[in-house]
Amino acid sequence: KKHDEALELFERALALNPSCAAAWARSAATLFYIGRPEEALERLSRAMRLSPFDQYMFWHLTICGGASFVARRYDESAGWLGKALRLNPAFNGARRLQIAAWVRTGELAEARALAEQLLLDCPDFSVEAFGRLSPMQRPHLDDLLSALRQAGLPE
Repeated sequence: KKHDEALELFERALALNPSCAAAWARSAATLFYIGRPEEALERLSRAMRLSPFDQYMFWHLTICGGASFVARRYDESAGWLGKALRLNPAFNGARRLQIAAWVRTGELAEARALAEQLLLDCPDFSVEAFGRLSPMQRPHLDDLLSALRQAGLPE
């Protein structure tokens, strides 16, 4: 959760190696966490161009979905997250965001079904505990947590 320090380190890494797809992608995650989704999406685009067959493409797509969620483009978010989940159906980071995106697009039945699946795999999941651990900042975190509650995930 040391976002400023992280961004400073990413800038140093990218100055040393501007072709490092991992640094572009990880810095994008930090930018999405602090509510700078357009910058995050630009960096992710660059990372995916540098490494189009990256074994962690599901993670990159998840960050695109998260950045789109923060930008309140929920349909776009759901699209990115659907792609991420096709590549890695068990990735809970994408699942949580997909649940929230579906709630915000009005696809409540789909959100609740995915929430049930999440609870089968993570029976101890709680919105409150997740909120404490999440690096996402407010007010975007509040929007995410509210959507997770609306999908029926336990407090």
